[in-house]
Amino acid sequence: MNPLLFMAAILLAAPAVAQDTVTLKKTLQAQYNKEAAAFMKKDIDSALSINTSDFTTTDTKGKKLTLAEFKAAFMQITTIAQSIKLSSTVEKVTLKGDTATVTVSDKSLFNLANPQTGKKAQMEGASRNEDTWVKKSGVWKRQKNRALSNKTLMDGKPVSS
Repeated sequence: MNPLLFMAAILLAAPAVAQDTVTLKKTLQAQYNKEAAAFMKKDIDSALSINTSDFTTTDTKGKKLTLAEFKAAFMQITTIAQSIKLSSTVEKVTLKGDTATVTVSDKSLFNLANPQTGKKAQMEGASRNEDTWVKKSGVWKRQKNRALSNKTLMDGKPVSS
């Protein structure tokens, strides 16, 4: 191929790729919003519906949980949570075919009550994650979550993970 034609083809394709990334960022932000809204209602099944069946999450120390283990952990906290506030913000999307790598920041606030004592506590979290999304049958699903950083406070005091 003529080098000049090749460069022209690349330059013409670049805006399409950029537009695809912008559109995908909006699509994935909507998925994160759906997840947060469902978790805040304690609708765990709806919240987790954005994930593939082989979803895994890995914390900053490398501990990995399956979808079932993640669900069990979240069910535990929702049983003592009086209220939950969650939000996620998509920072960056890198698209390669039917796979997207997404950098996302999350914030959480849980008002908790110990079921035995009734003592109240507030747990606040902020994290930054790298998620892998895959497109299957025209639908984007999150396959992997890896925590890049995580800060958790219990009643304003740092909690070691």
